[in-house]
Amino acid sequence: MLWLNLALHLSVIGVVTDYIFDEGWYIPFAKASVVLGQAVNLEHPPLFKILGGIVIYFFGDWWMAWRLPTVLMGVAAVYVFYRLAKNFMQEKYALVASTFLSFDLIFFIHSSIFLLDTPAILFGLLGVMLYFEKRYLLMANSFGLACLMKETGGFFVLIILIVHVALNYRQRLTKIKTLAVSVLIFIVITLGGLWIYDLTYKPEAVWNVSNPIDNLTTMYSAFTGILPLLRTPPSEVRQPWGWILPIGNPFNAPTYSSLTMPATFLSGQKLLSLWKSQISLPIAYFCLPILLFCAYRIVKKKSEPFDKLYPAWLLITFVPFVIRGLITPMRWNFYFIYTIPAICLGIGFLYSKMPEKTRFRAFALSVHLLITIVFFFIFWPIVL
Repeated sequence: MLWLNLALHLSVIGVVTDYIFDEGWYIPFAKASVVLGQAVNLEHPPLFKILGGIVIYFFGDWWMAWRLPTVLMGVAAVYVFYRLAKNFMQEKYALVASTFLSFDLIFFIHSSIFLLDTPAILFGLLGVMLYFEKRYLLMANSFGLACLMKETGGFFVLIILIVHVALNYRQRLTKIKTLAVSVLIFIVITLGGLWIYDLTYKPEAVWNVSNPIDNLTTMYSAFTGILPLLRTPPSEVRQPWGWILPIGNPFNAPTYSSLTMPATFLSGQKLLSLWKSQISLPIAYFCLPILLFCAYRIVKKKSEPFDKLYPAWLLITFVPFVIRGLITPMRWNFYFIYTIPAICLGIGFLYSKMPEKTRFRAFALSVHLLITIVFFFIFWPIVL
């Protein structure tokens, strides 16, 4: 499965040799960070931009060097996801869940171009996996790296905090020392990484940033400052509840555009529409049924750790965007990428709990997976 996933990525990443979508920001920022030593784009953490800049420096300024790091991290994320899934279901269903994730369109797109989400998801999933394997110190390191890739890596930290309380609230905190050390390591990795960046790049001259707290304040101010400025045309509105329910036009997906240079991107000129960011409906429409299934198991006192992990995951990665959609109509559906792994886990978990002595489970799973794969190729991301 991993080789197939890698082959699919490699088959598309060279179709366009210009920047695609937010690559128009991040690739020039990556090159500026490493080649020019400039402090840029403090709206997001720096780690992946620096890593990408190093790859471009050594392997050249071309599409393969831009996108291969993201591709490799996307494939690695599928493997880590498989390892995580095995904590909740049999190996064959963990493989099924990983296959659904591999054929999710938004996850595939964001793992094929130079964007920050996939690296954050990789280390976030790794942290969640390490938590359920009780390797807490490594978990803390992984969560720290996730947050240095993109601030949304913090989603996974909040998910695990909620899950930990839900799983242990009736017990004494016998492992308080280990938990405290884990939190301390996470803080040191995250803030220490930002501090090293500040000492190395000295962004105070341009950004008025000289310490990790300033970094966090800048990220928060950038987000809250841009939110009131967002004006989405009615034809471009894609509200979060429409991502998981047949409300509105589910095929009104945004397209990412090809851009010849940053100046073109900054001027807003679109040269070529491609990479159609279509929600994978055979996956997304299972979001609420899985939630109801978990709720039923909790009420019937049949719950397992996943039954508490799933609602916590939705609470942190999906509900905030619902609230934001109520405040400001949303245009981009790629924020759903942080919820997609939870749904894919839930699909594998749901099928693993179906009665074993009937043929319905195998039939339903086979049809569902086939529909998902066909949907993937019907809405193949490239739109030329």
